[in-house]
Amino acid sequence: MRERDDPHRYDDLLDRPRPVSARPRMPSKERAAQFLPFAALTGFDAILRETARYTDARVELSEEEKLALGEKLAILAERAGEQPLVRVVYFQADERKEGGSCREVTARVAKVRLFEEELLLEVGGPIAFGDILSLEGELFPGL
Repeated sequence: MRERDDPHRYDDLLDRPRPVSARPRMPSKERAAQFLPFAALTGFDAILRETARYTDARVELSEEEKLALGEKLAILAERAGEQPLVRVVYFQADERKEGGSCREVTARVAKVRLFEEELLLEVGGPIAFGDILSLEGELFPGL
């Protein structure tokens, strides 16, 4: 009988103590981290999600709509001190890719900056006149 076929070849090891390493044991959380999935292309999933994220194209107003909006902004500039309540629909460009989204906000006017061509509301940041798509409020009943 050859040695590797001998069923009792390890009998001398049965009564020996279990070997203990001189190094301290690794905490369970760190040991588990060894088995986390490996991502060969780091950041690739984030790039795919960003590419798949939908953005709207910028809406261009007609000449009539631009004129009506200009009239409303002129009225608003004259009466901004009254802090009228307005509903503004505007286009907000996306920071990462082409396009953006249409936003809507209803708030009181804080200031109309004519030279900077910005509308400041009590909430949020400035809205550029060129980004405004619609402006409604009590000041514009016939427009």
